[in-house]
Amino acid sequence: MSSNLVGFAKELSRTKPGDLPEKFLQLDSRSKSITSVKHEIISLDILPILLLTLRQDFTAVPNGWRLASISLSKLACSCMCVELDRNNAKTKTWSTKFYDQYLPQGIDSFILLTRHMQDRYTHEKKSHIGQDYLSYMNTVISNLLELLAFHANEYSLIKQILVSPKFMELFLTDDVYLCSLMISMFEDVIRKSGRLTGASVFYELSNKLKQDYVNELAYKLTVFDNNDVG
Repeated sequence: MSSNLVGFAKELSRTKPGDLPEKFLQLDSRSKSITSVKHEIISLDILPILLLTLRQDFTAVPNGWRLASISLSKLACSCMCVELDRNNAKTKTWSTKFYDQYLPQGIDSFILLTRHMQDRYTHEKKSHIGQDYLSYMNTVISNLLELLAFHANEYSLIKQILVSPKFMELFLTDDVYLCSLMISMFEDVIRKSGRLTGASVFYELSNKLKQDYVNELAYKLTVFDNNDVG
């Protein structure tokens, strides 16, 4: 096990939450793509701290929302795009924790981060930085979809997105740019579930939730031009 990562994990435990975003930039952007390093990041419980960091308010962090989307969400996505053997006696404890806890936490963290950025965009969309937040949201959503594609057999992750209240909050928007972004994501998630099972996970949702999605889609297609929302 890398002594550098062991030391890094110890430093994280002594780092204030507000300083964690900058701290995670110290993880070498090249080494995180190596499978053995990903295993250590997971086994040393570095990953859950990163996922918790993604859930914070980045307003007070210098260039915080850009850092969260371009650097931290990409780092989290890369660390979670790894296959682990749950039957290996040596790694069973933390590999089971990865699939049962960390992956679902990662999905929630990506959705919550996107929701926070949606709020920032709504607040700033008339200013010169409004488009930046759209770009940040698109980056985080791309990382989320990449994670789903890598763990294509983890059917529960797809359903987790669709039943998430925060995802529904993202979906309930009157902004034309956000509408286009969220409809595209919704379609991508539904297609992934169909390729995996042969039947869409959409039909497993509660009748109320299905109706909520149908009503919102109908509203968007009625209010906006098809060219606007794709």
